Amino acid sequence: NWYREYQAEWKEIIETVARELGRSEQMVEKDTIQSIFLFELAKSELPFVFKGGTSLSKAYNLVDRFSEDIDLNIDTVSKPTEGQRKKLKENIVSIIDEFGFTLDNADNVRSRRNYNRYIIDYPTVFASNFLKEHLIIETAVYIKAYPCERLQATSIIYDYLKQNGYDDLITKYGLEPFELNVQTASRTLIDKLYALKT
Repeated sequence: NWYREYQAEWKEIIETVARELGRSEQMVEKDTIQSIFLFELAKSELPFVFKGGTSLSKAYNLVDRFSEDIDLNIDTVSKPTEGQRKKLKENIVSIIDEFGFTLDNADNVRSRRNYNRYIIDYPTVFASNFLKEHLIIETAVYIKAYPCERLQATSIIYDYLKQNGYDDLITKYGLEPFELNVQTASRTLIDKLYALKT
């Protein structure tokens, strides 16, 4: 596992970025985990859509706050099929296994459901008393995510390294931005306002 193999280097990079930006080490680490997970998912052929609060920071750079959950949907014209739902679950579980992470609530995740919440334990290099100790992925396929556009997603570490000329580290650790389908910011903000009213 690359994150474990280069643990000492990652710890130093995360500590430096956190210190320079005035953020917690746990926050920068979790943001990194979110990014590598999304990157792997983006390589799949599944037509998923990245949406929610995390997309506003990672794809649109509109908010400077940390959002702990990754919200996903399936981009289809009609209601997602059972096969597409199953494929989404299989892709997520496959990435969890590939990285050596643990799906803590495996018994509560079902392919046929319109909504699933994956609680993923990952090997942190920092103890945390402030943030959740898990990566949370929520898949909601009962409402179509639209409109969408193709955008690049980044991470806190990438943004810092790029602004400070550390292109060699970006290349060495594969931290370049990557493309994925994202629900538009205006629709996401409308969804957020609607959620506040209900």
